[in-house]
Amino acid sequence: MIRKVKLIVIIIVLVLAGIGVYAIYKQFHGSEPIVKTVETDHNLPVVFDSIRAIGQWSLATVDVEQEVDTLDNGVLGTGLGRDKVRMVFHGTLHYGIDMTKTDADWISGGGDTAYVSLPSVVLLDDKFLDERRTRVVEGSQDFANKPEVKAGMARKVKALMIDKGNGSIPSTQKKAEEELRKILLRHGYKFVVFRK
Repeated sequence: MIRKVKLIVIIIVLVLAGIGVYAIYKQFHGSEPIVKTVETDHNLPVVFDSIRAIGQWSLATVDVEQEVDTLDNGVLGTGLGRDKVRMVFHGTLHYGIDMTKTDADWISGGGDTAYVSLPSVVLLDDKFLDERRTRVVEGSQDFANKPEVKAGMARKVKALMIDKGNGSIPSTQKKAEEELRKILLRHGYKFVVFRK
């Protein structure tokens, strides 16, 4: 029995000694030095050029329905032959960034950080009225079809629609920055700084 106890104590001492020797060896010889490197994609100029070549980068679409009316006071403003029309217009406004307006140095890198000067979000096309869906809800279709009436109402409704659509610009600018940030992070950058 005493022999068994001595044998168990010797085995435990040998195991502990082995663990100690292994720990000391690993501390001095077993671990590789940790070297932190930043790897960025060497094809970035091509990536930047391809992003810039997009031209107009559409990021948000705003569908707007707007009602407007106009009144013609008749012959020489006397009220004779007075016409009134109320119409509903539909439009689809596309907001985004015109990438052709970026400078040659719109994006640059320094170590693990990319610096970006992104143009502001704008209305990409001012021809957004859908004339097929325009309808007269009150008044004469003949009066509405007069060129001067049609042009005046189109100017008025476009201004109202643009005013409504411009509310989406701040969120669209954030969306553009997030999309570009994702692209740059995939290409090895750790930080993306947007300059104004």
